Amino acid sequence: MIGKEKLKLLVVDDDPDVVDMLSAYLSGHDMEITTAENGAEALKRLKEKEFELVISDVMMPEMNGIELLKRMSSEHPDVAIIMLTSMDETKLATQAMQSGAFDYILKPVEFSQLNISISNAVTKQRLIQENRAYKETLERMVKEQRDVIQQQRSQLLQSDKLSSLGMLISGVCHEINNPLAFINSNLQLLELYFGNLKNAMDEYAREHPDYRLKKMTMEEAAQNIKRMLDDSLQGANSIKGIVSDIMGFSRKESDERRAFCVNDCIRKTLHMARFILKNKVAVQAGFGPDPLEALGQPQKMGQVFMNLFHNAAYAMRDRPASTLTITTRKEPISGGHGERIFIEVKDNGAGIPKEVMERIFDPYFTTKPSGEGTGLGLSISRNIVEDHGGAMSVESELNKGASFIITLPVHKD
Repeated sequence: MIGKEKLKLLVVDDDPDVVDMLSAYLSGHDMEITTAENGAEALKRLKEKEFELVISDVMMPEMNGIELLKRMSSEHPDVAIIMLTSMDETKLATQAMQSGAFDYILKPVEFSQLNISISNAVTKQRLIQENRAYKETLERMVKEQRDVIQQQRSQLLQSDKLSSLGMLISGVCHEINNPLAFINSNLQLLELYFGNLKNAMDEYAREHPDYRLKKMTMEEAAQNIKRMLDDSLQGANSIKGIVSDIMGFSRKESDERRAFCVNDCIRKTLHMARFILKNKVAVQAGFGPDPLEALGQPQKMGQVFMNLFHNAAYAMRDRPASTLTITTRKEPISGGHGERIFIEVKDNGAGIPKEVMERIFDPYFTTKPSGEGTGLGLSISRNIVEDHGGAMSVESELNKGASFIITLPVHKD
């Protein structure tokens, strides 16, 4: 069985012969067994002592197995339950599965099937508990960082203080990386263990071709387990990639200016902003042909685009078909004085009222509720664009959205 410590099991059945048989067998397999005659007595035992698993009959006096299962779901959610039922009670067994039972076993009990069911139930419950612990750790870390973020918020009142936010984000990402590495390691270890377990499942399937695990053949069960492991590993790697993107985006950049591709800068920022736009906003991008090269600091321009994407998503939050349209192109400067890069970020939100348009680039001006905005995003963004030799403007029509237009000088070698 699983683990070195004795498993603590509660056997619930009003038939003393069944209780004695299960107790004798399970005790012989290094398990600590407690018994109860019905559901009401089982609930008392669960309050007195911690168990990892309950094996309960479906039909019992005073409180049957279905009612016990429902009470356990709310009062003892960390304890798995396996139901025992006879051939003429399969409808009740199906009801039990729908109510949250891990598995059901027909009487008379086949011990090989019982062993597999116990092992799988305990493994699942322990994985659930570990994942909950990881989640609680991440939530605690986020909570601990909130005070730090609030303390740093005042430092964002000027653009030259944005580097402090980058340091803070890097610290948070570093703290996330530690439990994430632990999760990834466990998943890889589980995948290795499953390789050995798969051989045992194949052998068991050959010896018991009619055996079904939750109405699945052993081969189907193995495929489902492998699929879940692959999905979990893919999810962990996806989180790792997101953390890496955030750290790259927030990393402090030198003041040195260099040539950069505007289209690439927008693409990378869109990738970063996917957690804001995902499943909420459709993105339509019309990028002009490369190279659309500007001279400056791509990380700071990325901050400008991130701010515009975030504002657009906020403006479209109540729209049923939100669409963010991004256009870039090279166009001639009026008067025949060369070319410039044209960038438009357009939303289909409610639009901007005239009185707001007049103040939209003013420092500390915001239409967002208290605590949701500092009123500095657009002011800082325009300063960054102008520092790159460009210009930033806005056009809007009520109920037809808003367009933020940026123009930058074309970089020439």
